[in-house]
Amino acid sequence: RWLGDVYKRQALRKELDKTYNNFTNRLYQLYSGMSLIELRICYLIKISVKVTDMAKILGRSKPSVSSSRKRLYKKIKGEDGTPNELDELIADL
Repeated sequence: RWLGDVYKRQALRKELDKTYNNFTNRLYQLYSGMSLIELRICYLIKISVKVTDMAKILGRSKPSVSSSRKRLYKKIKGEDGTPNELDELIADL
C-alpha cells in the first residue's frame, strides 16, 4: 500500500508540474518549508478536490484540513487569512 501511495503522489506531482508550468517548484518558492501534508493539500486544492474529499483522501477530519489550509496561508503570506484565501492563491498559481 505504501509504495502504491508513493507512486500515486509522484504521478500526481509529475502531471501537475507538466500541466501547470512546474507547479511544485513555484509552490516551494512561496514557502520552502512546506511539509508533505501541506504539499498534498496544495495538490488537491489545485485539482479542485472538495474539502470533504480531501479529508477522506488524507485520513483527517474536515476541520483539520481547514485548519491546515488556514495555517498554510499564514505561512505563505505572513498574515492571517481564511482557508478559501489559500484555495484562491493555489488556484491562481
